[in-house]
Amino acid sequence: MEVVVPAFLPKLQMLCDYVSTRQMGVFFVTNYYETIDRAILRGGRINHHILVLPYSRESKKQLLKKSLLKHWGNGHKLPISAEKKLDQIVAESDSLQCYREVEQIKDAIRSHWKKPSDKRPPQVDKAMYLTSIIPEIYNPKKRNGAFHELHAILDRRMGKLTPEDDRLQTADGASDYLTSFIAQEKDAQWKSIAEKWKAELGKKDH
Repeated sequence: MEVVVPAFLPKLQMLCDYVSTRQMGVFFVTNYYETIDRAILRGGRINHHILVLPYSRESKKQLLKKSLLKHWGNGHKLPISAEKKLDQIVAESDSLQCYREVEQIKDAIRSHWKKPSDKRPPQVDKAMYLTSIIPEIYNPKKRNGAFHELHAILDRRMGKLTPEDDRLQTADGASDYLTSFIAQEKDAQWKSIAEKWKAELGKKDH
């Protein structure tokens, strides 16, 4: 990397200069933002960092609703009974589902649930708990610089939008946040990851 980064920087700068004179946008996508060299992230090379999170509850409902307008509705509107079923699905399903998992819920409904008045089939129940985002992804031993992303993920698990929180800039504030999450979280694996981060942040503070 000592050779690759210096060689890459002039090319990145040329790309940025080219794009800045045209109505263009260039996106670099990574699951490990915290590992990117700081020189690459400098303003004028990469100007914005956009954290793409799993769907919020309302976004998930709207996506499912749009996908099921013809299956359960008249193509324009869902009946109240279908709206209530979607509310239940969103409330009970895993809070960290991405597009692929929401599509699987939709496909299960279309294939196995003809009318919302029918009993919810097991295929839909199974799809509701699928997720590709597992706690171990955020193990601080592997991703020591990923706390900002973890905070957003934990907020999503608690059904909250992620506000700018000045408290998280300090180890004490971050520790208080994790303590609050641990008290509310029911999943043992997510509790464990939060506890590991709390311990890791405690080391940095001493």
